[in-house]
Amino acid sequence: MKSLILAFGLSLFLAVPQDLGDNLKDMKRLRDDTPEDVLQEVAEDGSKEALDGLIEFYPTLATIYTRIQVLSAISNYDGLEGHAAVAAEFLANAIGQTEDPEIRDAALAALSQCAISGPHYLRVLVEKPLPSNVRERALELYIESDGGTDMEFLKGIYLLPSMVKDGSAKAKKPTKKKKKSKKGSDSEMEKGTVLTNSTVMRDMALKAFGPRADVKELEGYFEKERKVQKNKSSRLIATMLKVLAAKNAPNIDKLAEDELNRITNNGEIRSAAAEILAKNQGIKMLPVFVEIAKSKATTPVSLNWTMARLLRDMDAEQVTEELVGRLGKAKKNERIFILDAMPVPCEDGVVKKATKGLKSKLPVERIATIRFLARAGGEKTVKNFEKNLKKEKDPAVVGAYLEGLGELYKKNDEWIGRLHEWSETGKPAIKTAASMEIMRMGREEDLDRIIAWLDDESWSMRQAALVALEGMDDNEVLQPIIKRMSKETGRLAYEFGETLFRLTGKNYGMNFKTWQAWYDQEGEDVDLLSKGELREAIRGRALKAQKERSRPARFFGMEIRSARVIFIVDVSGSMDWELKGKYVGERGEIRMDRAKEELVAAIDGLKKGTRFDIVAFSGGVDNWAAEPLAGSQEPNHDEAKEWVKALGAGGGTNLYGSLEKAFEDPDVDTIVVLSDGEPSVGDIIDPGSIREAVQAMNTNRNVRIHTIALGGTLQILEWLAEDSGGRFIQIE
Repeated sequence: MKSLILAFGLSLFLAVPQDLGDNLKDMKRLRDDTPEDVLQEVAEDGSKEALDGLIEFYPTLATIYTRIQVLSAISNYDGLEGHAAVAAEFLANAIGQTEDPEIRDAALAALSQCAISGPHYLRVLVEKPLPSNVRERALELYIESDGGTDMEFLKGIYLLPSMVKDGSAKAKKPTKKKKKSKKGSDSEMEKGTVLTNSTVMRDMALKAFGPRADVKELEGYFEKERKVQKNKSSRLIATMLKVLAAKNAPNIDKLAEDELNRITNNGEIRSAAAEILAKNQGIKMLPVFVEIAKSKATTPVSLNWTMARLLRDMDAEQVTEELVGRLGKAKKNERIFILDAMPVPCEDGVVKKATKGLKSKLPVERIATIRFLARAGGEKTVKNFEKNLKKEKDPAVVGAYLEGLGELYKKNDEWIGRLHEWSETGKPAIKTAASMEIMRMGREEDLDRIIAWLDDESWSMRQAALVALEGMDDNEVLQPIIKRMSKETGRLAYEFGETLFRLTGKNYGMNFKTWQAWYDQEGEDVDLLSKGELREAIRGRALKAQKERSRPARFFGMEIRSARVIFIVDVSGSMDWELKGKYVGERGEIRMDRAKEELVAAIDGLKKGTRFDIVAFSGGVDNWAAEPLAGSQEPNHDEAKEWVKALGAGGGTNLYGSLEKAFEDPDVDTIVVLSDGEPSVGDIIDPGSIREAVQAMNTNRNVRIHTIALGGTLQILEWLAEDSGGRFIQIE
């Protein structure tokens, strides 16, 4: 969006001035069909009459494309005497008055380009009762433009009413009049007068003013934050620790020790504390880290990852000496941690002790052993890997063996030969994993082999082949991709179209016949796009889409393009709680009501032929569809909506069980997860362990997972989206 605004602004200097009055008349008559050069001439006119004409023209428009052009043109008046405030104020009002996300993004980008008046009006937007995502973006742009110099304003964003005492920075208030209330608590007195600032906003503000704040003041905020959170997980605690550490607070080690040992903290907070202590105390933390790692019940896997990495970065000789003696007697979690933390290279005796882990009954321990041995290297390790690979059945462990062997063989010709052999004659799990590895390598010599996988019966294999072919920079891949596209539907058909677009710049979407006609006419001799040409093609397509306004189904603003999608919805007891209101103390919408409203709208928007299911989870797991996606008939949207409307909230949060249920369907290619709380029941509860389990389930499947955190910040949902190439949305 920003590139569009800059490009349009630069193009103003190329236009030849025409009569302003005639141009304004043409705009009034033609509206959305107004030629770009006419808008350019009006934008560069520089007069109050021209600016007024643009402002009057804007509300008459119907298309996003033309509205964005006008917003861009108006932003150019920021530098003209007497017009700066008028232009910036109009852009701010446009943001507040529209619900269209593309127009809002464009107006925010335009306002951020207004160096004179933009910062003021960005701050105005932050102080208005707008949707949280709009206020968050406005605050981000304001901090970028202001540099975080307005300490009192930023403190006001960070501080909660309950954290404020007389004489300290006040939480920022909007213009809404304060209602009379009975004497009571701070929150009661502030009810309806102070905007609710999201965790993201408070975190941004803290990071901006923290480096300039007094240490004692920050320590006071830290204690208040801890009391406010009441042992709940919060990224703000982690951020405050990092800020205090950067300022060398005298008691930072004591604060970090307290947070590291507080088992009710989540992995993010405890990992931040571990980072600080490792930096300040070094090798002294090794026995502490090992002791923490022993406990599976109270130690998040993400904390183990952090502590292991920190130990590997310390003096290798000291760490090895300390860990080797523990390895022989260590069991399960402690053993996995020691293997992850062990530096390499190391002595043969260490490798020999570690090799025993390949026989473990736990897949996660076998994987940890494989990763360590691959780092350690050695000919015996290669033989052990190949021997055990033949017997391994778990797909995730098979993948770890192949990854490890690839490191050991340095991906030489012998290794390539092994992969070819396994991809043709290996057992199912090895065959799939070897094929995927060949495609990830994307060698030109394997072009024919990869093209053949476009017709594999597994959609995951076809998707991997598509990705590999795109990276080969060879126009010979175009015809096979187009040919296969005719047989695909849903997300995969969309990805075939997107791949062809990125290679050629042609925007024929999922229309196979149009692609084939184009290829027959000119495709054989076409040159694939350079990165610069692709950027221009993306910009051109975005403009075309803004004119057409065609959109797929959406769930919390997230586009659903799949034809084989499963929605996972949390119906635990906390879903009966309220979202935050716009003002502190003001009642917000019930989470369950919001979830059902959005899901019903998404079902209404799904294209005909889309196969979908809905998985609801609390302490247990239930789903709507009677059959797997591939075997189902055209879904009855009305029945699905009635099922959704009947959902009620109650029970615990079995997130893992719901994901496991969704992955049981072999044909799902997209999963959308909505949850409002940390996992509390089920076979796996620890967020890091759930992450590892889902990564294992998704090995060589490429299921995309989109996630929505409703009512809070959930790191596990961020991880699930990040790991699978999905999108994460947070709504408080």
